[in-house]
Amino acid sequence: MIEYFAVTFFLEALFFLGIGIRVMAVRRPLLLNARWCLGFIAVVFAPGIIVWLNVPSKSVNPFMLIYILVLFVVFIFLAIVIKGYIVMGITDESFRAAIHSALQELNITFEETLGHIKLTSHDLELQVAVQSWVGNAQLKMKGSNGKPVLNEIVKAVGGYYQTHETKTNNVTAIFYLIMGLKSY
Repeated sequence: MIEYFAVTFFLEALFFLGIGIRVMAVRRPLLLNARWCLGFIAVVFAPGIIVWLNVPSKSVNPFMLIYILVLFVVFIFLAIVIKGYIVMGITDESFRAAIHSALQELNITFEETLGHIKLTSHDLELQVAVQSWVGNAQLKMKGSNGKPVLNEIVKAVGGYYQTHETKTNNVTAIFYLIMGLKSY
């Protein structure tokens, strides 16, 4: 049983250390598909489910059933909420410049409002959530029909960060390094 927890902690440590080291070493923001984060959450919850599956059926605890139900509901909720891309190591200014540059490069006309960017040439809405104090942002499309456009925008934003010197915010990267070392 302990092997499951050891493997999980090792995978958590690799995930956290990998992100933290990458952002701080490269000194450029990291664009990460949000589904990777959802997969990471599944790995974190896996030991609880494995423990439940290894309990003999005659001694099933009702609290364990509630725990599994809550995990299932939380995971479904997160699968609905966690979409798009997560960007780590950004500042307000660099992220705004990267998005504007990407949209101009792709010849996408847009109207910027608080919380979203209306892509008028595609009749789509790009939702943007920026937490600049920790250096994170999330990009996602409202509705599922804009995924190809979102992928193009993310590639262009990544290209911007590769070709332009930008200031990074390493608060999340430092936190991930600490969590990775703690998990290891």
